[in-house]
Amino acid sequence: MPYTIQEIEDALVAAMQADDGVSGACRTIGSYNGEAADLVAQLEQMTVPLPAVWAVYNGSALNFRSFGVWEDAMSFVLVVAAKDLRGRSAAAQGAYEVLEALKDALIDSTLDLDIDPLVPVSIDPITVTNRMAVYGFVLKTAVARE
Repeated sequence: MPYTIQEIEDALVAAMQADDGVSGACRTIGSYNGEAADLVAQLEQMTVPLPAVWAVYNGSALNFRSFGVWEDAMSFVLVVAAKDLRGRSAAAQGAYEVLEALKDALIDSTLDLDIDPLVPVSIDPITVTNRMAVYGFVLKTAVARE
């Protein structure tokens, strides 16, 4: 039986929590079950410790393979947030440390599941202000479905 979106997202969070580089760079690691844009809008009001990373399901491309078999190519965005009252550069540096740790921990990982290895798609700034830097790191994987 193929893995569900929730199972893969939970495995992503568990892998981030288990990795010394990621857990050492982040004070908060979790998943967010809404839109990434909503999370970013709420960050200023949140009281969670930063730097932080949240896994967010970002949609799927469904690809037909043969009669009764198709591929679910899932995309996840890891929303990385860092805040620093010393200014924009310090906040970005905090986010960069988390992004590097995430790349080391997750690229080519199967999360100990029977899925295609995680492939990096992009890292993009979502918002960078004088006090906070937020980036989105998009990863893809795929599972065969029947």
